[in-house]
Amino acid sequence: MWRVGVDVGGTFTDIAVIDDVTGRYWVGKVPTSLPDPDVGIVEGLRLALDQLALAAPDVGRLAHGTTLATNALIERRGARTALVTTQGMGDVLELRRGDKPSAYDFHFSAPVPLVPRDRCFEVAERIDRSGSVISALTEADVERVLSAVRAAGVEAAAVALVYSYLDPVHERRVVESLRRALPEVFVYMSSEVDPHPGEFERMSTTVANAYIGPVVHRYLDRLSRSVAEIGLPNLRVMQSNGGLAATDTVQSLPVSLISSGPAAAVVAAKVIAERCREPNAIMCDMGGTSFDLSVISQGTEQTLRFTAFDCYPVRTALVDTHSIGAGGGSIAWVDSGNTVRIGPESARSWPGPACYGRGGTRPTITDADLVLGHFPGDALMAGAMPLDRAAAERAVYDHVAQPLGVTLVEAAAGILRIVDAAMANAIRVKSTGRGLDPRDFALVVGGGAGPLHVGRIARELDIDRILVPPHPGAMSAFGVAVTDTRHDASAPLRVSFNDSTGPEIEETFSILAKRVLVTFQAEGIAPDDVRLEYSLDLRYTTQANALTLALPGSPEGGWIAPLLKRFGEEHEGVFGIAGDPSQVSVARAEVVGRSGSRFDPASLHPPEGDDVDRTRSQDVFFPESNEWIETAVIRRAGLKEGDQMAGPCLIPEPDSTTLILPGQQLTVLDGGTILVTETRS
Repeated sequence: MWRVGVDVGGTFTDIAVIDDVTGRYWVGKVPTSLPDPDVGIVEGLRLALDQLALAAPDVGRLAHGTTLATNALIERRGARTALVTTQGMGDVLELRRGDKPSAYDFHFSAPVPLVPRDRCFEVAERIDRSGSVISALTEADVERVLSAVRAAGVEAAAVALVYSYLDPVHERRVVESLRRALPEVFVYMSSEVDPHPGEFERMSTTVANAYIGPVVHRYLDRLSRSVAEIGLPNLRVMQSNGGLAATDTVQSLPVSLISSGPAAAVVAAKVIAERCREPNAIMCDMGGTSFDLSVISQGTEQTLRFTAFDCYPVRTALVDTHSIGAGGGSIAWVDSGNTVRIGPESARSWPGPACYGRGGTRPTITDADLVLGHFPGDALMAGAMPLDRAAAERAVYDHVAQPLGVTLVEAAAGILRIVDAAMANAIRVKSTGRGLDPRDFALVVGGGAGPLHVGRIARELDIDRILVPPHPGAMSAFGVAVTDTRHDASAPLRVSFNDSTGPEIEETFSILAKRVLVTFQAEGIAPDDVRLEYSLDLRYTTQANALTLALPGSPEGGWIAPLLKRFGEEHEGVFGIAGDPSQVSVARAEVVGRSGSRFDPASLHPPEGDDVDRTRSQDVFFPESNEWIETAVIRRAGLKEGDQMAGPCLIPEPDSTTLILPGQQLTVLDGGTILVTETRS
């Protein structure tokens, strides 16, 4: 059987198809179709089936990564939403927390909430911090709020009552009444979306979930129908936590998709680094609209439990990624102080960079690369997509060179210096800024534009190992294809951590495990095919911050003492001190379930290389040496395991082009990955 992964980027939609038996794989690209990306997805899937001569029943799994949820939040393109909360709590979204992005920004003004105050409705009820009802919810109050929500003419509603995570009895009554009376409205309740303490965070997360709910629901419904018409299997969707889920599951929790695309690239980078025996790796993916990165330390990706959009938190499990507006389509411009700026605006897939010949006139990173000869000939995708060099030159000259009074080449080189420095600095933030030395890591590069720029980024950071996998432009699609199905369940706990509370903790784990298994069963996956992982958030009783520790196995027989000892050791490593073991308490319990055949990276089988043609060359301008150098052009398909070559050289392939700088050399590893190292002393 074959597995198919689809990733929708701002410029291209990538398709990765892998044969589970032979390890053979195929990658394809089609332009992203906006505003309806599902059209491009179906086009790409039909292309894949045709190119590989596959019938739809040959595909055993179809999975999809998307930035739809993220874009809906960032661009404020969600649904008209209402909030129902406890009396006296209607101002919580407006009040927020007291912090701000920059402590010294005295002109900071908080953004408008996703739900304005006039659509925040209150009910007279109260549950206290122990979960006891101290003010009962009346039917008359429910009817009053129901009428207000109906009159507001909303598409979605978030219900977030105080302490509902301890007892959701009132929240359920409100939600059931809304769903019964307003079946056309998407209704979500906080005790299901984010059942944890922190009134503002829980409310903000539930509101964000409702705000993007109708957008995600309609998109996945439309895409699922289109996929079914082709005869392909039920669609699975990449979640922010790095695992797949059925469409029905993510439609009930759309906020789980807010980092879907970048998470897929991290999964792929882990597989590539594992095959190349690199436990420490930094994933950097430069696509059409953004530069995404993530740190993998000792074979494990870093994870978060919340992120923020416009100062409003969203709590959900997600792979820790960092993005800046520095993709191949990011627009370069000159500000009022005659400083060159890059992004965050992007030319996207349409009209695209000026060199695409689709009517774009503003210069992008891709245009600057073309002006400096960084593409083989004047084409992308191994010659399949001709580029208009004259249009690129006009755009760079008119919008950057002429305003600054510099030459065309100086302007293009300056654009690249600025964007490369920005990407290197982004990596510093996630490595050096967290006490990690980037020199201890290999760069695993992906994205259509990433391999063109990674050599200079590595030099900026003094990193001496770069891994460029086959088909780097489709790394996220590859990650979607190889990852497991995953579901999480968690619950707050407020107990001491010792043998006497062990049974209570184990009972909580049992409840969470059953919840996870029920979700898998609803998706047609048997409990015997699910691997369960257990973890606890531990802290000292008077402490606010907690450390997450994974259990080595199931919580059975003498597991507390070893975990308590490990907590003391890790706490001392992180905070410089270990406290009294008798004062350790539990803040949270979590169970993670995974299912799917474990993908073996050694099984990948790249296409056979043919003879290398070293006779072709072209002039390339290198900003670091400020000179044009004759550079060999070598097809990626012409490289075989064990091949070595000194830079400079350009290596085109259907989805990307790799640039090896002077003073660097490449070695082709087992599986077709290119290892780039420095040759200079």
